[in-house]
Parts: sequence; structure tokens; C-alpha cells
Amino acid sequence: MLKLKYFTIILLGALFITFCKKDPENPIVTPRPSPDKIDTLLPKLSDFKLFYGDLKDMQATDNLFNYDLITPLYSDYAGKARFIFFPKGSTANYNNTGVLNFPEGTLILKTFYFSKDLRNEALGRKILETRVLFLKNGIWHSGNYHWNNEQTEAFLEEEEKEVTANWIDVNGISQTTQYLIPSNLDCEKCHKSNETLEPLGPKARNLNKLFNGKNQLQALNELGFLKGLPALGSIPKVPKWDDPSSGSLDLRARAYLDINCGHCHNENGNANFTILLNWEAGADKLGKCQTPSYGSRSGGFSFDIVPGKADSSVMTYRMGETNQNKMPSIAKTFVHKEGVELIKNWINEMTPIGCPE
Repeated sequence: MLKLKYFTIILLGALFITFCKKDPENPIVTPRPSPDKIDTLLPKLSDFKLFYGDLKDMQATDNLFNYDLITPLYSDYAGKARFIFFPKGSTANYNNTGVLNFPEGTLILKTFYFSKDLRNEALGRKILETRVLFLKNGIWHSGNYHWNNEQTEAFLEEEEKEVTANWIDVNGISQTTQYLIPSNLDCEKCHKSNETLEPLGPKARNLNKLFNGKNQLQALNELGFLKGLPALGSIPKVPKWDDPSSGSLDLRARAYLDINCGHCHNENGNANFTILLNWEAGADKLGKCQTPSYGSRSGGFSFDIVPGKADSSVMTYRMGETNQNKMPSIAKTFVHKEGVELIKNWINEMTPIGCPE
């Protein structure tokens, strides 16, 4: 009887150890409840209760989806952490061309930060702002949350703010800039289409990538956040602007211009009377041999694009400026050298057509 008792204890102990072992194939997931819904923009970022633990670590709760873009907007070399909050039981509808059709109450968050050293992200970062878009009654509303120096909280603000940003670049060189957090009004200028506010980045073609170990669109579908998803092989996909293996020079340049310029330079944008640079724009709309709309800001050059001559083109001139002639005209204080080089190479490879004198 005593032997049986000891055997039973040993057996139960073995079973306990077996069941408590972590299974790498099926890890135990601790529920991190999100709020069921959000009704309005709140005074502090922490008020939304979308993150658990330290706010600066941005650990997402269950209905907060962390995503990335294939080709992102350039913002003075700032890094970005992107999230979408889905109200409980809600689902977005797939859209093959534009932004996904998000449900009522969706919150899209984009946090901007500067890593201390781009060669080693583990050395830490400084968060400067979190921009938010909120869908209420079918209309998108914007808000901008400024982070405090202690990195413990971010507060809803209307006005722009200049912040010193320091980092070490990939070549080990120390860099600094007076980063400009845009006003809410400036944010709306870029996000308006037909005078209506809308998101820019989360389109199927720019989400169609692996992130956190899985295709993002597939992950959204499996989590119940997206319906109507076609076969992954049929979904459009932009190339990564700085990866030659992902697409031709022409397509990579078009992807870069689409995300950085196309939100204004499209048929429904604030710059629809000038050149068109969105992904869908035809080659005849890109500004080849076209007289610039703002001649006083053209640097003395006569055409937006002179095929075969990047250094004679208004486009690359304005991309290389940080004064009143700069493009993009908002939230840029530091020239994106790699982006300018890409567009210069693109223009230089164009077949010369001889712009009229």
C-alpha cells in the first residue's frame, strides 16, 4: 500500500511537470483584454487602456493589431510603431485598391520614435509623438499625442511642437535635428481626400508582407479582424523601396513617391492641380517636361522632371531642400538622402525626350 502511495505521488508529479512545460508549438497565451469600444479621443494615451505594462513598451492588448508597411512614409529617420484597434466583434472588409474598409470605432495609432543607435535598436529609443485616427459616425477624426520626457505618458495636443532629436546613424555618425511634431491641422492637410479625412498607409498592397512571422493580411483574417480576403497570390503588392530584389527601379521609385507624395498628389488630393504621384497615376501624369505649378519654388529649374537629367529636375531639387521650397512641405526637417538618390537614379534612367526650351 505504501509503495502504491509513493508511485501515485510520483506519477501525479510527472504529469504536473509534463502539463506545465511550455509547448513551443502551442504557447500558453495570457489574455490581455482590450476595451470593448472607444467612443471619443481621450486626453491621455494611457486613458485608452490599449497597452499593458509600461506605456513606452507599447505591449498590445488583445484587440490591438500591430502592423508594418512594405514601403513606409519617411519622417526624418524616425522609427514607427503602428497599431489598429478593432472594437469587440467588429471586422474590416477587404479592399483591393484603397485603404481597408474599417468598421465603426476603429482607432489607428502611429508612434514616432528615434532609436539611440540605428546599428543596435536594443540600446533604446526616445518616443516623441503618437498620431491617432478615429472613425466615428463614418467620419475619421485625427489627434496627436505628445510624449513627456519621462516617457511615461502622452497628452492630446492641437498645436505643433519642435523637439530636438539625436541618434547615431547606420554609419556610426551622430545626427541631430529639430524634429517638428505637426499640428492637428497639418495632419489633416495630408490625410484629406475630396475634403474628407482618411488613413494613408493600411492598403492591401502595402500590408501584403510577413510581419511577426505571418502575412499580415492572413493574420488579420485569422484573428477575425478582416473578411473578404482573396487568395494571397492574387493580392497586389508594392516593392520595398530600398530593396532591389523586390522590384524594378521604376516600381520602387513609384512605391516611394506613392507613400511620400501620393496622398496630396492624386486626383482627389490637395495638390491635384499639379503632377500626380499616387500608385495608380499614369506615366503621363508624373511631371515629365511639365512646367512646375509653383515657379517661385522651383530653384530656377524649368520642368518637374527632365527625363535623363535628375539634376535639372524640380522634383529632386525640392526633395533635397529643407527650406520653404522643400517637398514634402510638412513635417520634414532632414533630407532623406537615400530617397533622393533613388528618385535621381529613376529619373536618370528615363529615356530623354527633349523638353522644350
